[in-house]
Amino acid sequence: AARKSIEDLGDNLDEADKEAIEGKIKALEEVLKGDDAEMIRAAKDALMKTVQELAGRAYQKASAAGAAAGTDSGGQESGPSDTDTGEKTGGAEGPVDADYEVVDD
Repeated sequence: AARKSIEDLGDNLDEADKEAIEGKIKALEEVLKGDDAEMIRAAKDALMKTVQELAGRAYQKASAAGAAAGTDSGGQESGPSDTDTGEKTGGAEGPVDADYEVVDD
């Protein structure tokens, strides 16, 4: 799962972060060769903590980059326009309350 996280985060991690995760993975693999459940748990927890911290930093970096890209040259954030009715389009989103009239032919 940690290696998958490295792949998923890709360019949002620098080399030092990737090396930190790889080091924790190797440490866990070494501990797994033994029988000490407490050491295995500690190595696994250390790896997961590192992955979570780095994923959080990568997410913040990506969010900051997305926020910067979300503004136009006028400094206004892009988003719904004044003509937006607020209605959702597409897909089945549950029941719709509507008025109707029965017409007999």
